[in-house]
Amino acid sequence: IIQEVIYFQILLLATPFVVASNAATSFFSGLGRTWTIMWVNFATITVNLVLDYFFIFGYAGFPEMGIGGAAIASVISMVFSSIAFLYLFWRSPDHARFQTRDFRPARDLFRRLLKYGVPNGRQFVQAVFAFTLFIFLVGKMGVLELAATNITFNINTLSFMPMVGMSIAVSTLVGQRLGENNPALARRTTYSTFQLAFLYFGTLSCFYVLLPELFIWPFSLKADPAEFAPLSEMVTIMLKFVAVFGLFDSGNVIFSGAIK
Repeated sequence: IIQEVIYFQILLLATPFVVASNAATSFFSGLGRTWTIMWVNFATITVNLVLDYFFIFGYAGFPEMGIGGAAIASVISMVFSSIAFLYLFWRSPDHARFQTRDFRPARDLFRRLLKYGVPNGRQFVQAVFAFTLFIFLVGKMGVLELAATNITFNINTLSFMPMVGMSIAVSTLVGQRLGENNPALARRTTYSTFQLAFLYFGTLSCFYVLLPELFIWPFSLKADPAEFAPLSEMVTIMLKFVAVFGLFDSGNVIFSGAIK
């Protein structure tokens, strides 16, 4: 718990930079310039990984800071991300077209942001709260169950995160098609994205069921085989449930993205 508190307290320093990055990311998503987002995020992850290597383990003359070093690396990477995004947001071509350096408040726009943003934010908060409560309840069952659940959730990011990307894509494309007064193409875009997401997760689900050890293997490194065996067995069972509910979740994520 002490380690979690240390990590969380340091990570809170990145909050304003996360907000700035998310705002700029939404700007580029709306324009359909997702390659810009991808490259900035790729550079951010690279910075985070390099700093993790130095700060956590104390290489290249840096002190060994453990979990605190991981948090510091995350904060610095988020500062880097916000600076990169804001630089691209404020540069001359976009400023000339969208007046991106105009800081004057706009009440009407702010009310629209609240109208569409608050329900979306509530949904996200409720989802995070539900997962947090679930982890808390599982932790009451035992350390083995908690570890198996965390490993399963980590493996599930292989399917969930790409679907989040598809959700953002379908939100962008549907918004653009409706802006062009072309609802038929917006509908077609939604179903095409759902088919792609269903195919992706369906394929991944087969691997979850048929080759679970392929996903569990990285977590078994440096672990005692006898102690890890019951944990591996439990994760194998959980992945079968993930394989089933994920098929429905793909529809949930894509269609909610289209509605947003």
